[in-house]
Amino acid sequence: MVDKTVQRTAHPARSETMKRPTHKLLVSLSTAVALVSAFAQPALAAVVRIDSVEATPKNDFTPSVDRFGQPPYQAADSLVPHNLNIEDCKAISAVQTGARVRFTWTWQDKAPLNLTPVYGVKLAPPSINCDANSMTESVTANGCIVLWSDRSFSNPLTAYGEIVDVDFKTLLGTYAADPSGINCNANTETDVRIYFVLPATTMVAGSATTYTGTAMAIHLDLAPPPTPTADTPAPGNANLRVTWTQADSTDTTVSARVYWSDQPFTATNATTQTSHSSTLTGTSYQITGLENGKTYYVSVTAVDNHGNESAGSPVMTGTPVITYDLWSKYQEDGGQEQGGYSPCSAQPRGNAGPMALLGALGLIVLFLARRRSRVHAAKALLLFFIAVPLAIPVQAQAASPQTASVDFRVSNYTPSVDKSFPSRTPYADVMKDGDFGVGLNIDWRIWHAFGEFAVGIGAGRWSHQGTALLGDGSASNDKTRMTIIPLTLDATYRFDVLAERYEFPVVPYARIGAVYGLWWMLDGVENISVYTNKAGKSVRAIGGTGGLQGTIGLRLLLDVFEPGAARSFDIEMGVNHSYLFAEVQKLWLNDFGSSKSIDLSDTVLAFGLAFDL
Repeated sequence: MVDKTVQRTAHPARSETMKRPTHKLLVSLSTAVALVSAFAQPALAAVVRIDSVEATPKNDFTPSVDRFGQPPYQAADSLVPHNLNIEDCKAISAVQTGARVRFTWTWQDKAPLNLTPVYGVKLAPPSINCDANSMTESVTANGCIVLWSDRSFSNPLTAYGEIVDVDFKTLLGTYAADPSGINCNANTETDVRIYFVLPATTMVAGSATTYTGTAMAIHLDLAPPPTPTADTPAPGNANLRVTWTQADSTDTTVSARVYWSDQPFTATNATTQTSHSSTLTGTSYQITGLENGKTYYVSVTAVDNHGNESAGSPVMTGTPVITYDLWSKYQEDGGQEQGGYSPCSAQPRGNAGPMALLGALGLIVLFLARRRSRVHAAKALLLFFIAVPLAIPVQAQAASPQTASVDFRVSNYTPSVDKSFPSRTPYADVMKDGDFGVGLNIDWRIWHAFGEFAVGIGAGRWSHQGTALLGDGSASNDKTRMTIIPLTLDATYRFDVLAERYEFPVVPYARIGAVYGLWWMLDGVENISVYTNKAGKSVRAIGGTGGLQGTIGLRLLLDVFEPGAARSFDIEMGVNHSYLFAEVQKLWLNDFGSSKSIDLSDTVLAFGLAFDL
């Protein structure tokens, strides 16, 4: 009997021996086919990498880094922009001895067997094409400039780090090819090219029969954008607001630049003015730091994405005028507020007020915010952004213990600034009416007996814009803004007995506490307003005002409308209850009745969303 195991082990060995000659033959044939294919395939464009671009020593021109692609990059990469604009063209034409730029480059796909490679460099001025597959030009009259031909690499094995000096005056056709020179005001766009010509086949015998070239295109943009149309400058307090309309343009992006002077100039020499803006993407600009009563001359230019700048718009004039923002009008009408942060305006103005209140709030937080409470507070912030848009009702019978409550509110507020004046209305004259504000309040349960008792802190933000006035009381072109940040420290009682025992959905509550309102006012150029009185004293429109607040409100318990979803919300987020609420808040925010304080009091109606945690 034949041992099948032996047969199985012997047979593969015999087969492997038989396969070896065949394997060698296949490898040899594959190599031969590959070599033949290398010679037979059509030539592909060589891969040339530009490693650096810099001015040659003692040269007067270097392409702008803002418009010329930063190396390294592939020479033929159309995604890397290279641009010369009108300013570059004039700079090149003005150079007496040439504007030579040095390119350091590498032939990246050089074949390993190419032992003695050579290369050529050609320049194609505007509207000229060179033969990319020839070291020389078959038709020399076509304007293509052969810079080098059959030049040997300094390092034949790597073809790395070759240097080519290109005279941009030659490239732009300012020598013998066009003795008159290129017209930098031609209002045209075209390309110029630098060709790198290299062997297209693997050189074994020391010479190549075919060549392939890759071209680096440089866009020559000699077409400025159209001039914008500017409106008459709108006068403000020590400022002029300039607006304009951009004309249609073929450029992908067009910005603008504003020029001004207190001396007359014309549209043709607008760009020579020393006072100007940076490039602007909008269609308006406010010139600040001007002198009221003095005439200024203004023009606007367009700037395209290649840095070309149009002629200036027809020169317009404007004269800044004195305007009265809210702070100036308040002071002019006899307001006594001097700014600052002391707890009472009757005292010298310092910065102790907000620091004292913030310190007290900090102590309350440190005392009440146990680790669990801090976690709930963080959850509450996240909860606001989740629950408000989705309006998810939460559970009626919460399983997790309740330690804190947080509410988010929106209210309409109008500070009673005019209340201090017997016959003047600076706020109504400038600001007209009130605006909506937002707020956040967090409190911690300290006792629960016949209802819930809690202490907490709060913060909000209110801001409203008005129109500054001219001396005759009419509206000016300046805007003014007032902003108030109220900070509160308060105690709250909620009658939640019926809700806890009988799921009655309405929970009345009351809140009293201290308030400190940080405030500031902006002038027509959005700086803190400064008023200088007749005695030469300047007062800034920034400070703080203290006072008291009392609130009564109703919460509508949402849990009863969807108990299942509420229970899931409690399990997943730790929310006991959620509410919609409405409240009326009375603010006595006037430094406890001080006649030297700005009055920020008001009766506020607020609505919001609240959560028990």
